[in-house]
Amino acid sequence: MSRRGASHASLRLFFLGITLCSVTIVSLTVAVAYAQQSGPPTLFFPLTEGTYWVYQGTVSWFDQAKHKASEAKVSLKMTVQRVFQREGTIFAEIQGYPADLNFTAGETHPSRWILTESSRHRVFLRELDPSSPLPRTESPGSAFDSCMTEEDLLFEWPLARGNKYCDPESTKREDEMYCWVVESEGSKNLEALTSLVSGNARVFTIAYRSNPDETQIELSPGVGIIAYHYRHHGTTAATDVNLTEFHPVPDKSPSIGGSE
Repeated sequence: MSRRGASHASLRLFFLGITLCSVTIVSLTVAVAYAQQSGPPTLFFPLTEGTYWVYQGTVSWFDQAKHKASEAKVSLKMTVQRVFQREGTIFAEIQGYPADLNFTAGETHPSRWILTESSRHRVFLRELDPSSPLPRTESPGSAFDSCMTEEDLLFEWPLARGNKYCDPESTKREDEMYCWVVESEGSKNLEALTSLVSGNARVFTIAYRSNPDETQIELSPGVGIIAYHYRHHGTTAATDVNLTEFHPVPDKSPSIGGSE
């Protein structure tokens, strides 16, 4: 081979090496960016103002006029209205919650709720009295302390099958009643609901059972409630709804992901 040919071959190898290095760097950059985007959520619920969920399904009740059980299709929108913060704890005013459909004949009357996630990832839920005033600033002080009792505790994450969330006395019960209990752990494909969740997302089922009724809720980290089921053991009253739309605020919401 001539010196000129050897020189051209060396140049080709040099530029090929640079190209391969560039491709490798770009690939690593994309992989890191994707890993950061699809990493674990910082909050179980994306509690940002304007975020909303839409649930659809059915309710059942006993129709006194017809003397039989009746059923109706329902739709409910759950929206984050305002967000308050205090020392790592997030308090969100929620308009609408699936339990608002219990004991109805299909009509929707969304109530106000306070959904709280503490710095220890304890999640509390309480329905607000319609006349309860809310703080005017984003720093609520002690205004929501009463919303963080054992009675309001929904769960604490990371979740694990068998975990119980209730007062100390109820925790001792062998029948697992009067406690929120993590009954199962699995996965579901939530791509149809949002582009922010790709592939299978982790899903946990928590249940609360008492003498008069029982409630089951399916939860997914970074999304929230994906299904809600209620049954009354006496007079016919049942609610079965599933998440059909999920709209987090994209520019402010915490990291969204399908795993913890």
